[in-house]
Amino acid sequence: MKSFYSLLVAGTLVTHSAEGALPPLYQSTKEIQAILGSPELSKRLNPGETILKIEKIQNGFAIETQENRLEVDVVYQRQSLMGPQSFKLVFKEPLTIKE
Repeated sequence: MKSFYSLLVAGTLVTHSAEGALPPLYQSTKEIQAILGSPELSKRLNPGETILKIEKIQNGFAIETQENRLEVDVVYQRQSLMGPQSFKLVFKEPLTIKE
C-alpha cells in the first residue's frame, strides 16, 4: 500500500510539471492567434490590406502588409500558478512602407 501512495504522489508531481510553460512553438502560436484575433489589429490596419509576413522580433511580432508594418509587443504577465505564460499585447502605430 505504501508503494501505491508513492506512485500516486510521483504521478501527481509529473503531471504538475508537465502543465508548466508551453513549449516555444505552442506559446508563439498562441501569441500570434491572439494578435490576429484582436480587434486592435483592424483598428490599426486597413481591412483592404493583405498580411504578407509575420516576423518574430525582439519584444513581440511585426506584421507586414503591402502598405504598412505594424509592431506588436508581447508583454508577459507575472503569474504564481503553473500553466501557459499569460501575456498582454501592446499595438504600436503602423509605419507606412515606402517602396
